[in-house]
Formats: sequence, C-alpha cells, structure tokens
Amino acid sequence: MRSRAEQRGELSIGDLAAEYGLATHVLRHWEDVGVLVPARRRGGQRRYTQEQRHRVAVVLLAQRAGMRLQQIREVMDSPRVEERRALLTSHLAELEERMARLREARQIVEEGMVCPHERRWEQPCGAEADPSPPPAHRQALPSD
Repeated sequence: MRSRAEQRGELSIGDLAAEYGLATHVLRHWEDVGVLVPARRRGGQRRYTQEQRHRVAVVLLAQRAGMRLQQIREVMDSPRVEERRALLTSHLAELEERMARLREARQIVEEGMVCPHERRWEQPCGAEADPSPPPAHRQALPSD
C-alpha cells in the first residue's frame, strides 16, 4: 500500500538521493547552499516533488559543466534571462581559460614523452621550453 506522499509523487530524501546515485548528505549540503529546497516537510521529513527532481538533474548537469554550487544557485535563481546569460558567459570565459591551460599542460607532457635527453625532466626540453618561472612565481623567488 502506497503512502499519501508516494501517491502525490513525493519522494523522501533517501529516495531522491538513491534515484540519482547520491548520498543524502549531498542533498542536505545543497539545501544549506540554497540550490535545493524541499517542497515541504511532513513529520520532520523532507519531501521532494517533480520540480525538485528536475532541479537535482540541473545541478548535476551544471556540475559536469564545471560550475560551483554558488554559481549554480545564482544561475538557477536569476529571475531574468539577461542575468543568466551574463553568469553563463562569465563561466564560459573561465572554461576557455582552463582549457587553454590544459592544452599547454598536454603539450608539455607530450614534449616530455619524446624528449631525447637521457635524464628527462631535469632540464627543459623542446623549442617552447622556457626555464624561467612564470610571472606569478618570479616575485616569490629570492633575489641574488
């Protein structure tokens, strides 16, 4: 026999977590951050409807896109399309920057793999090798 909550299509926190392969503490954390709010509480138990189920799916998708929970909350709670687009445009710029760093990292690793030196990784290798530290690290080095 189904409970009234089940008849209304509501899920407990355990059922919602299980549906998406999450731990219940993850959903509680999302509540603390503000990306997920239970539809209601009954007898101290959280109840989630189809709307919250969709929200969980969106949060997971946004996390796959590299967004932090705060960013996700801002996008999801933004009342205007223009605000959402601006937030997503900013995140896209962050992704482009990270992708550029990853492409550079890949190139360094690939060059290290074909390095002809007998004792690899003890000296820069390749035409692009620059033995000086990046600008952010130059200031931290002790002066001679």
